[in-house]
Amino acid sequence: MTFGLAIAFAVIGSLANAYAAVFQHDAVDSTIDHFGDHHSRFVGWRRLVHLVRTPGWVIGMALVGLGAAFHIVGLTLAPIMIIQPVGITAILFAIVIASRRRSSWPGAGVWVSAGATVIGL
Repeated sequence: MTFGLAIAFAVIGSLANAYAAVFQHDAVDSTIDHFGDHHSRFVGWRRLVHLVRTPGWVIGMALVGLGAAFHIVGLTLAPIMIIQPVGITAILFAIVIASRRRSSWPGAGVWVSAGATVIGL
């Protein structure tokens, strides 16, 4: 029973981390759009200040904290060898969440790469 609850906490933590990644990625994209320079990946002070004021970035940071809290609770209930493999599901969750937000499904290459990463870890 305790391991099941620990895994449930880890899955919720992974889901929160996946949403955090998508929110923060979208916030970075909006910062690039705001400054109009799509070719520069340089993040200067102006862009950084704009980024940390973006609601998506703030929500993403809050979700990172929430995800970490759920993983910590999971780790108090089960050993790391049970919880850590569950954490990698955040990659799969992030692909699905980002795809739904953008209304485009990723190609086979993305799924093969994600699957290889999950299996490898």
